[in-house]
Amino acid sequence: MEIMSPKLDDNNVVSISIRKHFVTITDELIILIKHNKKCESPCKDTRHILNYLEAELFVAEGYTVNNETK
Repeated sequence: MEIMSPKLDDNNVVSISIRKHFVTITDELIILIKHNKKCESPCKDTRHILNYLEAELFVAEGYTVNNETK
């Protein structure tokens, strides 16, 4: 699993790269996953990404997930 160091800015936004996907977490409640053009629909990596974010406490209970294809 390829993981980059999280980047935190002033607006409670964390940006991280997980499994070759760019992930942005806003206020621990909104997750934006940017998928590559080669990703299947639905992407099999989404569940792995969410499991990692939950395990590392990047998200709060009741978060929502938005998906975007590059």
